[in-house]
Amino acid sequence: TGAGDISEQIAAVVRALAQDHDLAIWIGTREGLFRYDGQSFRKLGQADGLPSSWIFDVHANPVGPLLVATEDGFARQAGYSFEGLPLPPPALDRGRLIDS
Repeated sequence: TGAGDISEQIAAVVRALAQDHDLAIWIGTREGLFRYDGQSFRKLGQADGLPSSWIFDVHANPVGPLLVATEDGFARQAGYSFEGLPLPPPALDRGRLIDS
């Protein structure tokens, strides 16, 4: 994907930023999760295992996988993709925990 196309998508809707132990920058947006390695962007979404493309928060864990909060649940990095994290009650409402 061209850098101009990606940077326009990112600039309009940035919701979260994090830098991982590999020094990659992770950018959470309403259009998906973007990874910038210093040279190019990679866009990740539901096809990559995220519960939703609407990203609320990103947490770069220094000793574990990247954690992502989306509109429809949480996910953790598993190699080059993501896996959903099951949540016990309270319920999840648009990326936030609520009491039921």
